[in-house]
Amino acid sequence: MAGVFISHSAEDTAIVRNFVDLIAHGIGLGKEDIFCTSVPGQIAPGSDFKAEIKARLNSSSLFLPIISESFSTSRFCMFELGASWAASKSIIPILVPPLTYSDMAPVLQDTQAVRIENELDLSLMRSEICRLMHLQKSKEEASWRTMKRRFLRSLSQALPRRETWIYAIRNTRPEGLHEVIGCFQTHRVANRQNVIVASGRAYWARPSCRFVGSGQARKQSLGLTAFF
Repeated sequence: MAGVFISHSAEDTAIVRNFVDLIAHGIGLGKEDIFCTSVPGQIAPGSDFKAEIKARLNSSSLFLPIISESFSTSRFCMFELGASWAASKSIIPILVPPLTYSDMAPVLQDTQAVRIENELDLSLMRSEICRLMHLQKSKEEASWRTMKRRFLRSLSQALPRRETWIYAIRNTRPEGLHEVIGCFQTHRVANRQNVIVASGRAYWARPSCRFVGSGQARKQSLGLTAFF
């Protein structure tokens, strides 16, 4: 039976399949050691999939939840997380942007998570999986480096883009609120309610506003803080 159980939302299938390839080929786990419902053939046709998932979860020793925005809205994901926590299984949370540590479920708040887009975090995850699964790192070192580069390239294409049109943005300087129109990527700031960091390109701004030391903000790359 599978030793690693990967819990995820069906909306993250593209990311998860590449993640399975990473830990299977990059770490040296066999596909039979990993249970993930997004991998074809994991549940036989005609099987009671709820009973199968329960059996695989009970027999696993390591639980890897892929925590994305859709993870917390999935009842199945929440059931799997709660069952793994109650059974005191080893859990390594995998965070998918734009989520941060503060977005994790309360039962995971004291658990060190892995940022899925962070190269160092992935390597630390590999070391911990090897320790828990009694694998030797040295045997798959070259394969790991290759698979990690491939995974990070695929991840940049699979991660959701957060671009939005923002009308009112306050500069980080004390001048106050300025009128700006542009396309920005937005990221929430941990422990700062209703504060979003926006970075991108402004296409129009009031001529009087000063951002990068000039009187023009047209088509300049900006780092701003937006308050909604």
